[in-house]
Amino acid sequence: MFLGWLHAAPKLRADKDNRTTRQGLMSQSGKEIEYPPCEFNYMVEYLFSCGPVLSNAMGSSPLCHQEIRAWLKNMRLKLCPWEINALREMSRQYLYQLVQSENEDTPPPWVPEIDEVAGKQIVSKVKDILRG
Repeated sequence: MFLGWLHAAPKLRADKDNRTTRQGLMSQSGKEIEYPPCEFNYMVEYLFSCGPVLSNAMGSSPLCHQEIRAWLKNMRLKLCPWEINALREMSRQYLYQLVQSENEDTPPPWVPEIDEVAGKQIVSKVKDILRG
């Protein structure tokens, strides 16, 4: 899940004490974040309203049915079974990506499509860099 990668705080080799999320680093450098397309934005909103993960003595864990049920009751919402299962899976995927992305070299799980013109510009820049 792209947001797990974005919210991860990589363990940078040069500065292990000052950990900032990738989103924070990108904001500091002025980079615009391009998000993947999403047909179910409300589910992402529900995930972050509900959790997206649980904190416990052993670290973090994905959302469980009990937590989702309590959140649904508090919010006075009703979800279909597939939506509840989707929230649990989204939480698992978010946590998995968050943990995997602690390495600063972890590539993003999603990159925007590059059109032909942008692709040629990238190839040209890489060639210039390699030439020195």
